Amino acid sequence: MSDSGKKGHETAKQGAKALSLGDLRKAEPHPGLVRGSFKPDETLEAIFKVRSKEHVPAKVNPRASIDSTMFTGTFLARDLDAIEADPLVESIAVSKTLRVVD
Repeated sequence: MSDSGKKGHETAKQGAKALSLGDLRKAEPHPGLVRGSFKPDETLEAIFKVRSKEHVPAKVNPRASIDSTMFTGTFLARDLDAIEADPLVESIAVSKTLRVVD
């Protein structure tokens, strides 16, 4: 790597903010869905990715299998924190309801 390339890389490293594990959440954000914007008893749909084959987190009702570590399912909004706390859950992509276009 050239000297100018090294300098740019070092500057980028110095300007980066350190992240702690507490800054990261398993639920993937998307436009229009804000944590707490749904009622606790509201049923949410999501795609789940888990670390162990065929694992289904507590409080999740599986719907369809995508592969051995990915599936779709439903859960109550109030259970999101508990599902995220499951160490075998890698990620949760909550579905967003789209408006009907005539």
